Amino acid sequence: MNLQATWLVKDRIIQVVAIGDITVNDIDRLSESVIGMMSQTDAPAVHIVLDEGKTTSLPKSLAAFSNVAQFLRHDKTGWFFIYGNTDRTSMANFLGSMVVQITKVRHRRFETLKECLDFLIVMDPTLPSVEEILGQ
Repeated sequence: MNLQATWLVKDRIIQVVAIGDITVNDIDRLSESVIGMMSQTDAPAVHIVLDEGKTTSLPKSLAAFSNVAQFLRHDKTGWFFIYGNTDRTSMANFLGSMVVQITKVRHRRFETLKECLDFLIVMDPTLPSVEEILGQ
């Protein structure tokens, strides 16, 4: 699978890493995985950080992202961040902005994971420090 979801902070922050050519099947499996992770925690909010730095291509239709909208609509979804690729095509940026508008999820795009976490810690001060999260 070209999309891998793991806990960056157990029960609080899911990190998704995207590598290579992303397919509709990858997105379907990711959605199931993230919903499963969110459903197993008692935390009131789970934030998601998506590293798209090694992504080479995405599906070209908005319909392909319908399952992503499912996990972004989960009642425990907190903030959703994308980082790692500031050179995204205008089509990818358009599709991404449409998905977050449809789901009404709180979303930001940053260049690095550290920038995501710096912002997130301010928004959710119940999280560990950036240094603790990154193991520094």
